[in-house]
Amino acid sequence: MINRTNISMGGKSLKNITVTFPIIKNKSKMKKKINIEDLNFATWLAITSVEFNSQEAHAAVVDYVDKFRTKGYRVYMSGTHRYNDSELRIIERIVAWTAQIIYAKDLIQKELKFFGKDAEPDMYFEQIGAAEQGLLKCRNQFPDFLKCFIEEDGAIYLRSSPYFIFEERLMYRTGLLLPDMEHSVEMAE
Repeated sequence: MINRTNISMGGKSLKNITVTFPIIKNKSKMKKKINIEDLNFATWLAITSVEFNSQEAHAAVVDYVDKFRTKGYRVYMSGTHRYNDSELRIIERIVAWTAQIIYAKDLIQKELKFFGKDAEPDMYFEQIGAAEQGLLKCRNQFPDFLKCFIEEDGAIYLRSSPYFIFEERLMYRTGLLLPDMEHSVEMAE
């Protein structure tokens, strides 16, 4: 424990500050074992974020996938594992919000191209905002999150979805598919 009576921060003097630092006896206990639940939670945050439409990989998800790879796991896209009906309803909501964002962005571009400086794309920005709020609401309504990855026999499988738009965005966000290449990891049979 450190006890300081006069600490200055940004030119202001702070008094009677007590800072406690935990004593770590064994650092090896601090290393957290990677597990599939952490990967799935990071993926859930990535797919319910307003950036889900991005083709950029989500850093936290890619980090977990890379950790599994360094531990000797193989990572497969489109395995034989499927989502159940209640999970598909969640995915349908995500697909609906995602499609709304894609469509509204497309209409904004058309409006700007057709009308130029007279364009009024505010309605489409509202639709995008509503869809982004829908994604965040979905995240909050399902705190147990969607399990997109399955761990089995020393491999990690990205579960298959019947919805192309969901599957494609998910593969981009997980870094399994890069915008510049058709396939970035091996495909499961």
